[in-house]
Amino acid sequence: MGIEVNEDTLALEAIERVGPGGNFLTDRHTLKHMRPTWFVPPLFNYDKWEVWQSKGAKDYLARAREKARELLREHQPAPLDDKLVQELRREVEAFEKEVHYA
Repeated sequence: MGIEVNEDTLALEAIERVGPGGNFLTDRHTLKHMRPTWFVPPLFNYDKWEVWQSKGAKDYLARAREKARELLREHQPAPLDDKLVQELRREVEAFEKEVHYA
């Protein structure tokens, strides 16, 4: 993922068209590019007040802690490539020899 950077997304024509003190929010270029780059934080709460309260009234910090615990409990990282593991071992061994650790 990320933000695409190219001639169109740089919006040089829109910058020239709107000019200093102008309003980019109403420019057609902004409207065209706003939706694809829209970011909605996954822990943000969109519930109405009553629904939020009925679900326990968890604030952002509580939801973040729950998500962190879930990730720690369930995440299974992909194994490292064997070549990378070998290189890391060589680096550790070289460091240990250098500092007289081994």
